[in-house]
Amino acid sequence: MSDSHAARYVRQLRAQAKTAEASPKPAEALSCPYCSEARMFESDRQLWDHATLEHAPNLKSLGDPNRARIFLREEGLRISS
Repeated sequence: MSDSHAARYVRQLRAQAKTAEASPKPAEALSCPYCSEARMFESDRQLWDHATLEHAPNLKSLGDPNRARIFLREEGLRISS
């Protein structure tokens, strides 16, 4: 992903998060465990894409990408509830 594409993607995610805050939480909302403002995502994929762009060093420290995905989902659900 080029820098301009990544920047546009991040802007779209940020805009989406603002929309999600104004509407009721989806049945399975996921919070980012690394964001201090507790950004919300509607799917595992959205959370994963966000984390790989914004928090890559944190994910890398978890080692295995599958382990990192599981951690993100479990923590995202825990924080959201």
